[in-house]
Amino acid sequence: MVNERKHRGVEARLLSAEPKTLDEPAQERGVSRERIRQIEARAVELIRARSKPVPPKPKLRPALEPRRQPLSFGAPSAL
Repeated sequence: MVNERKHRGVEARLLSAEPKTLDEPAQERGVSRERIRQIEARAVELIRARSKPVPPKPKLRPALEPRRQPLSFGAPSAL
């Protein structure tokens, strides 16, 4: 889950009218540019994972539906 702090960092850097460089949020938060890049990459990864469609669950046969009878090929023949 992307917490509020990470969300604000990604939003300020990528979604604002004037995107910031890695230096600006790093200086504001007192961390390195590399750490900002890592946080940003993780946040984008989480957002992409959540935006993928979830495959539908397989439909199960209703409990009251009668089972199909196995195919019968007649009595076994004698060789």
